[in-house]
Amino acid sequence: MLIAFGNIASITTPIAIGCILKSTGAFNGALALVSAHVVLEMASYLSIVNEIKRAELRAA
Repeated sequence: MLIAFGNIASITTPIAIGCILKSTGAFNGALALVSAHVVLEMASYLSIVNEIKRAELRAA
């Protein structure tokens, strides 16, 4: 399921950046879009995963 979201993002992001670039003529809006996406992704990752711990193997 998560792979599907990644695939959709890889398709829609260049299209959105192209539309922003075509309408404004500058990359400022595209950088704002990518920055907002990164902040949203970090917030959702931290809220879903919470604490990141190192995996430790137990002796057999």
